[in-house]
Amino acid sequence: ETSEQAKKDFLKTRYYKTNILLIMEYLKKYFEDSKIKIVSYDTNYNEISVEAELYNMTVRFVQVEAQEAAVDVFVDSYFLFDFNKTKKLINDFYDMLGKKFELKGLALHKEN
Repeated sequence: ETSEQAKKDFLKTRYYKTNILLIMEYLKKYFEDSKIKIVSYDTNYNEISVEAELYNMTVRFVQVEAQEAAVDVFVDSYFLFDFNKTKKLINDFYDMLGKKFELKGLALHKEN
């Protein structure tokens, strides 16, 4: 899972210059177009959960400022031999978001 406190960059919370509703709507369409089953789309808890063939993913969003949205990813994978497949899944997910939304930074609100 990603977080503010992660030691490795690929696991750090990402911040984008946008609002969470735009990201959530974009991801909803992305998952639908990709034929990935949306299990939960919750605007009260700002969370999307999906099921794919080899993993489950929950994406959580926090609106930090008017144009600053935090995105964290939680993945349960079912790869027989992982060989960094989960890492690639997280990196690919964030890369996809970065093509649509401007990245503001990583772990911007980390407490020391």
